[in-house]
Amino acid sequence: MRKSVWLAVVLTFALTWAAESYVQPRVVTCGGEGSVDAEPDMANVVLGVSLEDPGAAAAYARCNKAMDKVIAAAEKLGVARADIRTVQLDLAPKVEFPETGTSRMKGFVMNHLIRIRVRDLSRVSNVIDEATSAGANRIDGVSFTFKEIDSLKSEARSRALDNARDRAEDLADGAGVKLGKLYSINETSYDMYSDEISAGRALGGVSAMPGTQSVKVSVFVTFEIQ
Repeated sequence: MRKSVWLAVVLTFALTWAAESYVQPRVVTCGGEGSVDAEPDMANVVLGVSLEDPGAAAAYARCNKAMDKVIAAAEKLGVARADIRTVQLDLAPKVEFPETGTSRMKGFVMNHLIRIRVRDLSRVSNVIDEATSAGANRIDGVSFTFKEIDSLKSEARSRALDNARDRAEDLADGAGVKLGKLYSINETSYDMYSDEISAGRALGGVSAMPGTQSVKVSVFVTFEIQ
């Protein structure tokens, strides 16, 4: 019993000493944003095949056969197999709901969409034209991006950090204190704005104009203050 009391006293003393010895650091926290504007040099085209069939197996087989031709057409234009990726693959029953009577199944709908990464923007319309000629009957649009996205993101992050430091210094000056060492940093978001062009605008040999887009990074930094 005495031993337990003695341990409790020691523990209480240790906790009290730790609480009194800990000093909450004086800090200032501020957010910063950075962006880099650049012209996209790569496009992502999403297209594929959508068809119906009374049988599930037949719908699946027909869709796969059609997609093989679409993929082959893209590869003939120089698109690497690594730049072609399935983004949607589903098989679902098609149900008819008449105004009177009970619903009934009419067959199956098969969808297979792929994303084709086009590394030469001048060939976007060619890829779409060849794909539709090969059997693609669904085109979900074109979006633009960058080959060197990591370097753009790094530059935007650097600008965000500079912006956060400048804001923190303004706050410190206003409060009559000076910034100390960096206490913590957190990247809160990364956005790349990429306008998407609808299928109708992308067809018919129309040249897409990606314009200038922005890569943006947001950060939160905390500095100790003196």
